[in-house]
Amino acid sequence: MFTPDSRTAYVVNQGSGTVTPINVATNTAGKPIKIGFMPLVLAITPDGKTVYVGDSGSVIPINVATNKPGKPINVGGQPFGLAVTPDGTTVYVVTGANVVPISTATNTAGAPITVGHWPEAIVISPNGREAYVLCQGDKINGVWHGTIAPISTRTNKPGPFIPAGRYPIALAISSDGKTLYVADSPSRTVTPVSTTTNRAGRPIPVARTPYAILAAP
Repeated sequence: MFTPDSRTAYVVNQGSGTVTPINVATNTAGKPIKIGFMPLVLAITPDGKTVYVGDSGSVIPINVATNKPGKPINVGGQPFGLAVTPDGTTVYVVTGANVVPISTATNTAGAPITVGHWPEAIVISPNGREAYVLCQGDKINGVWHGTIAPISTRTNKPGPFIPAGRYPIALAISSDGKTLYVADSPSRTVTPVSTTTNRAGRPIPVARTPYAILAAP
């Protein structure tokens, strides 16, 4: 992931429990930053001052100016997804059991937000009003679905779940915030979901086992 000024890329090294900064101008790696046991995900604040890394039940802030890690923030479970609000005030952490908001002003965790079963990924709308959490299993009208849980960033309360495929694995949002795209592995499809109506559109067939998705700016 790149800092907003595109000068530095940060790489998570799961096997060594480190994060490596790369100088983009020279394509040279800096000294690995020791984080913990199993870092998986990271996010960078819009001002480019802090990198947040999810690792083994905690989130660790790294000061970009010094590349030194701060005190781990306990989130109660292994982070599988991180997203920062556009105003930089809150980091939302998907832990595999719920979603935990972290105040970037104090680096303290707030009350966990209950969403669906097996939350896997998270994106935040460009206007910062909603966080959308992809969950891999929920029962709706007696049938198991993947779902998307929309969370109001003002109240930190989730709205009604949106059905989203059989086993959704990845989530992206368009730059105008009007459409979510959900990659579903077993059905080999990507489904567009309107954020205005919270309704899924017709699935788009793709190749076997889609696993990641990114919306162009």
